[in-house]
Amino acid sequence: GNPRFDLLQPQLRFIYQNRAKPINERYGDYILLNGNFSQANPDNQGVITKIEEIYGSAPEEEHTYKNRIFNLFLDAIYHLQAKFPETDIIIRPHPSENNTTYEEAFQRCDHVHIEDTGDVRNWIAGASVTVHHDCTTGIESALMGTPVVSYRPIQNKEYEAELPQVVSKQAITLENLTEYISKSLN
Repeated sequence: GNPRFDLLQPQLRFIYQNRAKPINERYGDYILLNGNFSQANPDNQGVITKIEEIYGSAPEEEHTYKNRIFNLFLDAIYHLQAKFPETDIIIRPHPSENNTTYEEAFQRCDHVHIEDTGDVRNWIAGASVTVHHDCTTGIESALMGTPVVSYRPIQNKEYEAELPQVVSKQAITLENLTEYISKSLN
């Protein structure tokens, strides 16, 4: 197997659970939202340009899809902040994403935090629930026993990996997402 996944076996999870304790001391129960929107929210446009030089540009339909998903994900965060006003929401941008986009969007939301420090598995271990869209962290969350939801307000199997969807609860609407998160927090 892959060492990233091998280390998530039940007998080894204590590594991450111990590292999650200071996170939980700071935030208590929290909702973890993992970003995977490098194409719609790139940290470095030069990297995207280089990838396009090597592999060619993605079709316009793919760009449109990924931009729509990113914007719907941002809307979902505002929705969750309103539905769970006392629960901290941790946004964990993908390493290739621009954190400033999130910081500017949620600067007035007291319980929304952008965190990119440490291993994502520490954050997964401490989370009450993980929310993702087509991200490996969905797989890691499932393997760690953390409730996991894939938010898919629009679907396109051509641009999504199957495994992160299969191991997650599927939330197509904000109501589905709210319901799954509410169950995980209770």
